[in-house]
Amino acid sequence: MKCSIGGLVALLLSAGGCGTYHFGTDAGGDVDMAPPGGDDGGITQTGDGGVIPQRVCGTVFTYHGAAPTAVSVAGEFNNWDAAKDKLTGPDAQGNWTVKLDLMPGAYGYKVVTSDAAGVQTWQLDPSTPYTKFVGGTENSVVEVDDCKTPQLAFKALTKTADGSLHAEVQYTDGSAAAGLEPSKVEVLLDGKPAGGAKLDGNGLITVDTMGLAKTKHRLIVRAADKAGHDAVELHVPFWIEDVPFDFRDGLMYFAFTDRFRNGDPANDAPTASVDARANYEGGDYAGIEAAIADGYFDGLGVRTLWLSPPNANPDGSFLGTGNHQYTGYHGYWPSKARDTQARFGSLDALKSLVARAHAHGIRVIIDAVLNHVHSEHPYWAQHQNDGWFNPLSVSGQTCTCQDAAGCGNWGTARESCWFQPYMPDVDYRNWDALVAMIDDAIFWARDVDVDGYRVDAVKHFKLAATKRLRGKLHDLFEHTGPLFYTVGETFDGDRNLINSFMGPDALHAQFDFPIYFAVINTLATYGSSLRDLEAATTASDMVFGDAPMSPFFGNHDVSRFLSTAAGMLTSDPQGQAWSGPPAAPADEAGYWKLRLALTFVSTSPGVPLIYYGDEYGMPGAGDPDNRRFMKWPSTATPYSPFEQATLDVTKKLGAARKELKALERGNRKTLWIDDDHYVFARVAAPDVAVVVMNRDFAATWTQQVTVPSYVPLADGTVLKDRLGGPSVTVTGGKIPVNLGAHSSAVYAP
Repeated sequence: MKCSIGGLVALLLSAGGCGTYHFGTDAGGDVDMAPPGGDDGGITQTGDGGVIPQRVCGTVFTYHGAAPTAVSVAGEFNNWDAAKDKLTGPDAQGNWTVKLDLMPGAYGYKVVTSDAAGVQTWQLDPSTPYTKFVGGTENSVVEVDDCKTPQLAFKALTKTADGSLHAEVQYTDGSAAAGLEPSKVEVLLDGKPAGGAKLDGNGLITVDTMGLAKTKHRLIVRAADKAGHDAVELHVPFWIEDVPFDFRDGLMYFAFTDRFRNGDPANDAPTASVDARANYEGGDYAGIEAAIADGYFDGLGVRTLWLSPPNANPDGSFLGTGNHQYTGYHGYWPSKARDTQARFGSLDALKSLVARAHAHGIRVIIDAVLNHVHSEHPYWAQHQNDGWFNPLSVSGQTCTCQDAAGCGNWGTARESCWFQPYMPDVDYRNWDALVAMIDDAIFWARDVDVDGYRVDAVKHFKLAATKRLRGKLHDLFEHTGPLFYTVGETFDGDRNLINSFMGPDALHAQFDFPIYFAVINTLATYGSSLRDLEAATTASDMVFGDAPMSPFFGNHDVSRFLSTAAGMLTSDPQGQAWSGPPAAPADEAGYWKLRLALTFVSTSPGVPLIYYGDEYGMPGAGDPDNRRFMKWPSTATPYSPFEQATLDVTKKLGAARKELKALERGNRKTLWIDDDHYVFARVAAPDVAVVVMNRDFAATWTQQVTVPSYVPLADGTVLKDRLGGPSVTVTGGKIPVNLGAHSSAVYAP
């Protein structure tokens, strides 16, 4: 197994962990939405013997980089002595190597290179995402397991859209050469014995089957040697689908679990003496699954479903903003690591929801709350005095994120402040805390089969945690290619700060808060020109590049767009949430603005987010009024004409996003911009989509918009408006726009 660690590569011949996790056996219970084809027998043995590969103990470090005169590794395994473990080389390929015999454990280390003058450079190895703090200093880390443990290694997987599968996994014996115990080899496909599984005399395990449904599947392989040493079970998730998925292919939808839909009244349990607005209101996994089954998300063009944190939260209430009592209905006060919030449903109910979504081709991401736990969490009870948590009191002053006066320098204190005195802040300089928190996050990907994480409060904890999360998702599950999406929340307008948490070994993307602020200022309040919105898109495109950012105009931490656009908020929307929540607007002006915002976000690059209720126009002031229960129309309470019209636009935008490759992958190019009109093209040649926005409330906009050479639209091309307006024809190198007041169009051939 190879561990890449910067210019250094540790070849872990048998003592090497390289991100190894020791998981217990799967308890089963996976929801089987699509039984696999083939027979249901066990492992068929073939051949009359062979040579099973065997692990050889030792950790080989290999360095390849700019030509130093000397290279060594210094770490916890040699008391940080740079003179002790020197690498020999370079060989003909420019590699330096050393083999060390290390006991099982996790060792912080640095690479030490020397130049011709003998000047040493101690450095992290940039090729590994994994680090360990020792004495407050961040180091690279090598994780070493017991070389007597046998291994299972993924070798190959091929599949077809019609459901055929061929997979190969290699068993390697431990250093003790105890030998493979064939009766301990187990191959599961979607929780059941895999048909067509075979074991040959060389320890190669193969699976050949067919008839797999178009959904997500998981192959699990287990094995042990004759001495009773279990290999770490191998999980290989994969999809059967007509077209390989990309998270940019459709809308993301945040179904705020407690407030979306009540599918199982039996688990309703509001906390006594707490206002309903800050209490559990009954939304659950059964309700979300019912909406999936009904095709609600399919109708919106949703391809990714974001759920509230699944962890159990405390039963009681706690003091929150405005001196009101709040419960953990939102999910951001985790009081258990791997138990679901019973009011949302059981672990099996969550698995059922995820499997149902997968059967519809929808990915599911959940919130990873990594910054903190609740004071009722066992980790706080067990580890509050052994370095797992940052201190609440600094120099005799309380350090909370809301009142940073006691925190010292905010640039560093933002990683150690507490959100509330009952929310202990995790200190990721502690190795045990880092491993435990990321292991818990990996649990949901392994046992529930989620497809990614929305990482909460990214700027408030060490980057080591998000790097470890993404790295482990990759090492443990992404054998067949990218599967998981990690998107962070950094509530800030500083693009460089937001970007600092992203990268090949960190988060894939973040929510684009600078775009959010620009959308509010230009499409909700009309406080600035559309030129400012276009400038914001240019700035984001330049800083974030090809990262699949998530543009949005609403979430659970800000006032509802509709109420802002309708001018119905006071100067204190947080207080208004309790003193006078806004009603639905009596006129259509706010809805017109909302439809423009929906158009802009839904057609933007990245993974556009729709916050539940915004698809039809839910009103709301600050928290918790921005988290009202979802309106489900009925004969007694139908959608208003304004709401229905808004929902219709959302559906058309979702359909366009799914249909038009240019909206999924195309680069954004401005074709026209002035104070009230914005035209941009999404170009993924030969595919093109042109988005036109007119925010003027008074007049139809008539304009001949020039088609530049880099937009492949020839004269005579008929462009159909995916929002239902009249088609236009490219003539004389121009697009003839005739767009009504406060409206938009999405043109494509």
